[in-house]
Amino acid sequence: MIRAILVDARREIAAAIETVHPAAAQCLPVPELVVPDINGFTAVSSALNANLFTANGGRAVAWVVARSGCPHGSGAAVAAYELCYAWYQLINAGRSHIESTPGWTNYIERLLEMLPGRIARLIGTAARVDPGEAVSTTDRRQS
Repeated sequence: MIRAILVDARREIAAAIETVHPAAAQCLPVPELVVPDINGFTAVSSALNANLFTANGGRAVAWVVARSGCPHGSGAAVAAYELCYAWYQLINAGRSHIESTPGWTNYIERLLEMLPGRIARLIGTAARVDPGEAVSTTDRRQS
């Protein structure tokens, strides 16, 4: 069940990344959006964490550099990052569901309910920000 849910979510997130930044694969360090088997959630989560964050939880240097050098505008780069972060959250929520972590087993359902609105907001944000304009976002880390 979790795998099918994640396959659908990956399709939505990948399409949204292409919408907010059609050249994301060339301009940004977008990670591969892998749907793990039941034993692979920890490895996929670790790989996403390493791609998105520094050791102390800030935004990964590769993303900061790519955002500032992206000719498609900072809004597109930030939106792509936020969509990758949404995938990271879903992977961690899937892991919590599989491991039956108390208090977190239904977290994936809440994230999935919020995903369409989150995608719409990020697509709108990317479209409104001019190239080179700074976008205020906060760094965060979910393990």
